[in-house]
Amino acid sequence: MKILQVISYFYPAWGYGGPGKLVYEIAKSLADKKQDVTVFSTDAFNRERRRKNSDYSFDQEKFRVYFFANLSNFLAYRYKLFIPLLMFFRVLKDLPDFDLIHLHEFFTATVVIVATVARFYRIPYLISPHGTLDSFNLEHRSFFKKIFMKLFGLKIIKNAAGFAAATSQERKSLVKLGISGNKIHLVQNGLDTSEFQNMPPRGSFRKKFHIPDSALILFYLGRIHHLKGLDILVRSFSMIHQKQNIYLVIAGSDDGFLPALKKLVKKEKVDQRVIFPGVISGYLKLQAYRDADLFVYPSPSEGFSIAVLEAAASGLPLVITTGCKFPEIEKYQAGIIVSSTINGLYQGLNKLIKDKKYLLTAGINARKMVTRYFTITSMTDNLKKIYQQGKINYTHLTPV
Repeated sequence: MKILQVISYFYPAWGYGGPGKLVYEIAKSLADKKQDVTVFSTDAFNRERRRKNSDYSFDQEKFRVYFFANLSNFLAYRYKLFIPLLMFFRVLKDLPDFDLIHLHEFFTATVVIVATVARFYRIPYLISPHGTLDSFNLEHRSFFKKIFMKLFGLKIIKNAAGFAAATSQERKSLVKLGISGNKIHLVQNGLDTSEFQNMPPRGSFRKKFHIPDSALILFYLGRIHHLKGLDILVRSFSMIHQKQNIYLVIAGSDDGFLPALKKLVKKEKVDQRVIFPGVISGYLKLQAYRDADLFVYPSPSEGFSIAVLEAAASGLPLVITTGCKFPEIEKYQAGIIVSSTINGLYQGLNKLIKDKKYLLTAGINARKMVTRYFTITSMTDNLKKIYQQGKINYTHLTPV
C-alpha cells in the first residue's frame, strides 16, 4: 500500500514537540513492514531558523520525505501558522499516486491543502489529532482556531475516512464533535524502545549542570507553554524543596512562556534549584533520563505525551495529571496520577519521594509497561489494519 504521512514539522524539529518524532518512527516502522511510505512536511525547525539538510540525513531510510518552505519561519514557530505554498502544487501532482493519506494534528494549512485535494481525487484520509481536538483545547482555542473550524475544520472532519484516537478520552472528545464512533479507532502511541536499552552511565548530566549526587532530580521534558501546567509545578516544587534535597529540571523549547516562568521561579525563591537546560536531544537527553529520579508531566490536558513514554522506557517512575489521559500508569503501578493543582502535585510528589521502595518498583514497572504494551511495532501493526480498512471502506467519497 502506498501511504502518505503529512505533518507540519518533522524529526528532529524538537522545538515543536513530540509528534514529529512519532511520525518519523511510524514511517520507519511501516517501511520495515514493506509499506511504501512517503512523508510531506515543511522546513520548520526551531525559533531561530529553518531546517537544513545537515540537520539529519534520511538517505539511509526506507521511506521518502519531502520538505516544503514555509512562507514565514516566525509565523510557523510563534503562531503555528505553517504556510507551505509550494506544497499545494506537489500535492496536486502526486496525490493520485497514493492509496491513503494519514494527516497529523489538525489546525494547520498542510491539513487544509491535503484534505481538500484528497477529496477532489476521492482518496481517503485518516486524521490523528494528537490532542488538538480535545475538549479542553477546543474550549481554550484561539480566535484563529475558531475561524479555522468554521471555514475548513467542520468540512475536513465530515469528509475524513477515519480518526486515530491515542486514548479513550480523546475518543470521547471526538464523539462530542459529532463524529461517528465507527470512524474512530483507538491507536495508542508507541515508542522505539531500542533507543533506551543501552543507557549512558549515571552522573554526566549532574556534572554538567552542577547537581550533587546526593540530590533528587525531578524532570520535565516538553514545550514550555502556559497550558502545560508548569506554573503549578513550580509552585508545588517550592513547597517540596523546603523539606527535600531536590532539584527541578525543566527542559524543552520556549513556546512563549519561559520569561514568565523564570520570573515565577525567582518569586518562589527556588531559582537556585530549578534548571532550564533548553532543548535537549540525542545523548544529552539520555543522560538526563539516566540521572533523573522522577519524571513529572503537569499538563491539565494532553494528547499522549511521547516524553512520558520515553521516561518510562528509561526506567523512571512517573507523576502525571488526570489530564494526561494515561490511566495505565496506575494500572501497571508505574507511578501515580494526580489532579492538575498545586496541592495535587505537591501531595503526589511528596508521597512518591518519601516511599523509596515504591519509587524503585514504579521505575521497573514503567519500563516493563512500555516494552510490553507501547512499542512502535504494535502501533504500526494496528495502523496497517486501519489503513486497509480505510482503503476498502471509504472509496465512496464524492468529489468536491
